[in-house]
Amino acid sequence: MKVVGFDPSLKQTGYAIVNDLFEIVTAGIIKTDQHENIEKRLYEIFSESDSIIQKFKPEYAVFEESFYHKNVKTTSILSMVRSAILVSCVKNDVKVKFFSPNLIKKSITGRGHSTKEQVQFMVRTIFKIDKSLPYDVSDALAVTYTFLNRKDYELVY
Repeated sequence: MKVVGFDPSLKQTGYAIVNDLFEIVTAGIIKTDQHENIEKRLYEIFSESDSIIQKFKPEYAVFEESFYHKNVKTTSILSMVRSAILVSCVKNDVKVKFFSPNLIKKSITGRGHSTKEQVQFMVRTIFKIDKSLPYDVSDALAVTYTFLNRKDYELVY
C-alpha cells in the first residue's frame, strides 16, 4: 500500500509518497510561477498532482485539515489549492483522509503543539533522512506517517 501526503500551498506544494513499510517512495515540491495568474497556477498544481498520482498509484491521499488564517484571502487561496489536488485524487480514485494539525504533531513528536522545527527534526529521525529537508516536504511526510501509524483507514471523501 502507498499513501501520498500533501502540504498544499500556491507557491510550493509539498508531497511525499510512503509505503506501508514506512519507506519513502518519492517526495518533492510542486512549484508554481508567482508571475502567472492564479488559474494557471491552480491548473499546474492539479496537473502535477495528477501526474504524481498516476505514476505512483497511491491508494490513499492524506492532508492536514484546514485551519483558518486571520487573512481571509490566504484561507481562500489555500482552499482552492487543496481543491485542485482533491480533484486529481477523485479523478484517480484515490481515497482521501484529513487529520488535525495537533494530531499530526502529536503523532510525530508526542506533543500537539510542536514547532515546525521539532516536526521536521522528528520526521528526519523517523525516516532516517540525513540531508536538509524543506518544511513543505517534512509536513507531507508527517501527515503520511500519521495515517500509516494510526492504521485508521476510516475514509472521508
